[in-house]
Amino acid sequence: MTSDKKLNFFELGALGFLLFAMFLGAGNIIFAPMVGQEAGTDMWIPMAGFLITGVGLVFLAIVALAKTSGDVHRMASRVSNKYAIVFCLVLFLTLGPIYVIPRTTSVVFEIGVLPSLSNQDTAHRLPLLIFSVIFIAATIWLSLSPNKLVDRIGKVLTPAFGRCAGRN
Repeated sequence: MTSDKKLNFFELGALGFLLFAMFLGAGNIIFAPMVGQEAGTDMWIPMAGFLITGVGLVFLAIVALAKTSGDVHRMASRVSNKYAIVFCLVLFLTLGPIYVIPRTTSVVFEIGVLPSLSNQDTAHRLPLLIFSVIFIAATIWLSLSPNKLVDRIGKVLTPAFGRCAGRN
């Protein structure tokens, strides 16, 4: 299904901000300057590599998906149907349980939980395991019905904010 509708200025701006917010993450804010600093005067090679992989390939992926109306299977089936099935499986496994979920869980643990643990606790993997199970279970629970996401988070955050405001 294709649409011949042209986006107006505000819709195009909103789409641009959406893509910017979607792809700009802590990795792009922290990693790129760190690589540049480590490279010193030889910054042009790592900068080119970052722009090619972090901007260019992402842009090409967006264009390719736009050409197929966002249908990854349709895009990959241009090679073959078997390739498309394997490609989609690998893509979705990579975007979930193989890479993104463990990375997100460990980052939240490192930033949000680890600083409050004593040195004795940080030597063991048990706190990370317990946190990971709880975090992933909560994430799955929130993801199963996206239309209830705001209500579910609100039921937790609103009382928490009320308690915090009452302390001041």
